[in-house]
Amino acid sequence: MLAALPFRTGAEHLKTLLEAGFDYAELPLAELAALNEADFDAVLNKTVQLGIKVDALNNFFPASLRLTGPDADETAILKYAQKALSLAGRLKVKTIVFGSGPAKNVPPGFPVHKAFIQLVNLLSQLAPIAGGYGITIALEPLRRQECNIINTFEEAVALAHAVNEKNVRVLADYYHIKAENDKFSSIAKLGGEYLTHVHIASSNERRFPNKTDEEDYHGFFSALFKAGYNSRISIEAYSDAFFKDASQSLIFLKTLLNEIYH
Repeated sequence: MLAALPFRTGAEHLKTLLEAGFDYAELPLAELAALNEADFDAVLNKTVQLGIKVDALNNFFPASLRLTGPDADETAILKYAQKALSLAGRLKVKTIVFGSGPAKNVPPGFPVHKAFIQLVNLLSQLAPIAGGYGITIALEPLRRQECNIINTFEEAVALAHAVNEKNVRVLADYYHIKAENDKFSSIAKLGGEYLTHVHIASSNERRFPNKTDEEDYHGFFSALFKAGYNSRISIEAYSDAFFKDASQSLIFLKTLLNEIYH
């Protein structure tokens, strides 16, 4: 789920998600971490009152916090991460998505291989903290328009492999895969060991998937099936008619998944 203005946490959609039949919500962590304690408690209490699970969070780090390059401040990064992960623990989150394109974007002139090492070192420190809350970190490959490092599923797997922590895995996002002309076969080949979470939206304007779309959702889900994936799928999309689009998309995706998985 992509948060809507002015609230920016997505909490305004929680009741609608339940009414539309969704199993859980995925909210943005950086925006939640920016709330004061009373406002965060209000979001937490709302999830309890509605009885909706927040199984996943995305947008791990805010754009203002540099993760790569000469300005990366390890002390500041870990201070933020410890706070953010403690909030995620209070929400009983199972997965945190690490895309955070603006934060990890490699500055001009800075060697990409050094930025990669910075990410390995950071994730090696984050993994035990997240593990203390029972949280898995899902590395999200992003399209190049949003980030200039970790753009394909194989690159994310290489990062997870270098970190070598059991709770640092990889995410597959249909929207970014299509934007990068990445291969579904990489998911089928490597996903069995590394795939832990999935995002989906149409490649055209990042909208809720619909049966009228000219998209290869079938090929994407078939790759998930070949990888043995049998867990959560989050729709991360924009909408001008949230309940209508969300409801129709859920029915469409469940029907397609049932065709492939049964």
